[in-house]
This record gives sequence, structure tokens and C-alpha cells, in this order.
Amino acid sequence: MLERGWLREVQALLESGLNEGAKPFDFIGYRELRAVLRGEMTLEEARGAIQQATRQYAKRQLTWFRREQGVRWFSRFGNDSGVQADILEWLQAQGLKQEKHFG
Repeated sequence: MLERGWLREVQALLESGLNEGAKPFDFIGYRELRAVLRGEMTLEEARGAIQQATRQYAKRQLTWFRREQGVRWFSRFGNDSGVQADILEWLQAQGLKQEKHFG
């Protein structure tokens, strides 16, 4: 995301007059990238902080989902055609319509 212009996006948001207390600035990375733009940290420091915050967030999500009953885990990523086929097969076995989840 950094290579594709995330820092420029944050700069453009700030230049647009968006209040720094606005919701978009609460998301992972935006606080760190604002600090880069202010000269308070380097881009590499921000990258490390963003990576750490992302890992912590993912861990919290996994903890939450593990407690949820009825969650079905699929290995591989959602853009993998094999996992998509597995998900459709599972949904059909559950009697759920594809349109509800993929339409």
C-alpha cells in the first residue's frame, strides 16, 4: 500500500482540510503516516509500526472469531479458485443460496 501511494493519500486528505480527528485517521497506518508527514518518524519506522499494529489487529480478530460458534474456516485466500469452490460447496450443503453471499 505504501508503494502504491498511501502516503500521498494521507497527505491529500490533510491538504483537503479534513479534520485530523476524522474517522479515516483512526484506521491502522494513518496516524503513523501523519507522523511521517510531520517529520516525527521516518517512513521505515512507520512501516514497522503499521506492520506491528496490523499483526495485533489480526490476532484480536482471530481471538474473536474463535469464540464465535458456527464459524467455518477455509484455508487459502478468498481469491484462490480452489477455496472459492470449497466455499460454494459448503454453502450449498448448508442449503444457502449463492446470491446471498456472493451476489
